[in-house]
Amino acid sequence: MSVIGGLRRLLLSADELEISPSYGVIGCALVWSMPFAAVIGVVDLWFGRYFMGTVDLLTVAGGILCLWLYMRRYRLDMLRHIVVFLSGFIFLGALLDGGLVGAGFIWSIGFPVAACFIAGSRSGICWIAAYALCAALALYLLRDSAMMHYDPARLGYGFVAYAMFAGFAYFTALTREMREGLLLEARRELQERTERLAESERNYRAVLDTTPNAIGVHRDGRWIYVNQAAVRLFAASGEEDMLGDAVVDYVHPDHRGMLAERIEQMRRGNSVPLVEEKLLRRNGEVFEAEVQACPVVYQGRRAFLTICRDITECKRHAQELSDLRSQLEHAQ
Repeated sequence: MSVIGGLRRLLLSADELEISPSYGVIGCALVWSMPFAAVIGVVDLWFGRYFMGTVDLLTVAGGILCLWLYMRRYRLDMLRHIVVFLSGFIFLGALLDGGLVGAGFIWSIGFPVAACFIAGSRSGICWIAAYALCAALALYLLRDSAMMHYDPARLGYGFVAYAMFAGFAYFTALTREMREGLLLEARRELQERTERLAESERNYRAVLDTTPNAIGVHRDGRWIYVNQAAVRLFAASGEEDMLGDAVVDYVHPDHRGMLAERIEQMRRGNSVPLVEEKLLRRNGEVFEAEVQACPVVYQGRRAFLTICRDITECKRHAQELSDLRSQLEHAQ
C-alpha cells in the first residue's frame, strides 16, 4: 500500500504544480522501473552477461539521478527527454545483446510507447525515428560480431512490429494530449469564473455593507447574513452576534404571525408588499420599521432577503406635525 500511495502522490504532484499530468507519469515510471532494471542487471552479471549487466546498472544509476532531479523539480521539460534516452539506452543494449533466449529485440517494441507517453507525441515520434536509425546502424555495423544472434527474418518481423507499435503509441499519445489540453482549458476557465464570482461577491458585499438600509438574509428561520447597518439597527456588537439567531426573536410578538405568513407567501413564489412592523433590538427596545422582503438564492440555496428601515423618528415627526396642525386649526 505504501508503494501504491507513493506512486499516487507522484501523479498528484503534477496537478499541484499545475503542469501536464505526463510529468507525474515520469516519476511513476522511474520509481516502478528502476527496481526491475536493478534486479535484471544483477541477474545478468550473475550469469556472466557483463555487457547487458553493465548497461542495466548504468541505466539504474541514470534513473536514480533523474528521480533526484524530479523530486527537486529541476527542468522537468528536459528531464522527460533524459528518461526517454535511458529507456532507449537499455532497450538498444537488449537488442544488441540478444538476451538469454535470443529475443532481446522484443524490448525495442516497447520503446515507442515509452517515448510517446513520456516525451509527448511530437517529441516521441522523433525519438522513435532516432531509435530506429540507431538500431539499424548498430545492427549493420555489428553484423559480423559474435554478439549478434538474429536471423534476418526475425529482425524483419521485429521492425514491422516496431512500426506498428510506433503508430499506435503516437496516435494514443496525441489523443491523450488533446484530452489533457481540453481538461486544462476547462480548469483554467473554471478558475477564472470562480475568481470573477468571488470578486463579484466581494463587491456586492461591499455595496451591501455601505448601504444605509439594514439588510439581512435568513434561511430556515435564522440569520445567515447581516450588513453593518443591520448590526447598528438591532444594537448588536457585531455580525457574529446576529448570525445564527432566530429571525423571530427580532420581531415584536404582535407581528410574528405576519412574519410567518409573509415567509409562507414567498415560499409559494408570491411577492409580498412593503409593510410596517414593530421590531426588537437586542436590548429589548421596541421600534417601528418599514420592511421589504423577497426570495433570493444565497450560497447556492434558497433564502429570503429582508430590508429594514427605522421609521420611528419619521413617525414621531409626522405625529408632531399632525398635532401642530390640529393646534393651529383649533386656534383659528
